This record gives sequence, C-alpha cells and structure tokens, in this order.
Amino acid sequence: MGPVQWEGNTLVVPVVTADLKGGMELRLFELTGSEPFQLVDSMAYRLKSSGKIDVAAAKIWNGGLWVPVRIGEGEPNYRVELWNVVPGGARLFDTVPFLIGQASTDLAMKGLGRLRPENPKLLPISNGRAVFGYDHDSLYLVDERAEHLKVLFHPAAAGVRLTDLGSGLIMLWKLHARKAYLVNTN
Repeated sequence: MGPVQWEGNTLVVPVVTADLKGGMELRLFELTGSEPFQLVDSMAYRLKSSGKIDVAAAKIWNGGLWVPVRIGEGEPNYRVELWNVVPGGARLFDTVPFLIGQASTDLAMKGLGRLRPENPKLLPISNGRAVFGYDHDSLYLVDERAEHLKVLFHPAAAGVRLTDLGSGLIMLWKLHARKAYLVNTN
C-alpha cells in the first residue's frame, strides 16, 4: 500500500497486488466523500508489470499517477521505468539504468548492498516539474515538456533532502552537513 494522497476533493490510496506468475498490478482506491465512507476501486488508474512496482513512490501529480517500476534486479541492465498512468491508459515516460546495472556483469548483489537503489521518491517542485530518484542512485528532473528524464544529481547519498527555492532553483542538502548543492533546473 502506498501513501494516502489528495486528488481534488478525494482521498486516494495506491495499492499493489501480485499474481501467481510473479506479475504485479497497481490499482488506485478512492475514499468516497459521502456517508457511508467506502474505499472504491478506481478502474481508470491501473498498471500491470512483470517488474517490481515501487508503490511507496507512486504519486498523483500533473493529472496522472506517476509510478516507478524496477526491471531486471540483479542483472547487468538493472533499470527503472517511470510510468504516467491516466484515465484510459498508461504510458512509459522514460527508462534510465541504475548505477549498479551499469557497473559490471559479474557483481554479486548481496556484496554490494550499499549501492542498491533505495527509498524511491517523486517530489513536485516549481514550474510544473518534479524530482525523481532513489537514494544511492541518481536524481532526475521530470519535465513533461522535455518528454524524458534529465540527470540532476549523480549519485544521491541516503538522506539527501530537497528544498525548492522557486524560479527553477533547488537546493540539495543533508542534515548536519556543512555544504549544500544549488541546482538550476532551467
């Protein structure tokens, strides 16, 4: 189950279920606004995948449900796909490789636990854009006008925080650190 979010006047909850063949399906449930309150399956927002759907980062933003899906864990081409699920369908926004997926073909994943992408996030910022990424991997700018992900910060340590300064500037920093990074997203 993903985070509870607002969509207009409605509370929504993204939920992932697994089938017997190892596939995953993302569904969106809405809390009805009238009594008796009920959780209703919204048939318009669905995504099926053979990869691992990161429901913790599924976010309603810019009229759609944005969902990261990990593909090929433990393989040389380990990557993430960012999907935009809207009423009536889903479209793949972009695919980017994880750092560990680019490193080598003979890496033992268990021995490289510190490099695993963790804590997925999609954070809306000013100018109708968002920052998407994982701890221990890259942070990307999501801009629908560009129609692809653009690297902002590479790699991002665990605990990196983001402050939107407006006008296309963001600050990346860590609690108790003595430095911060200003990034111009324009």
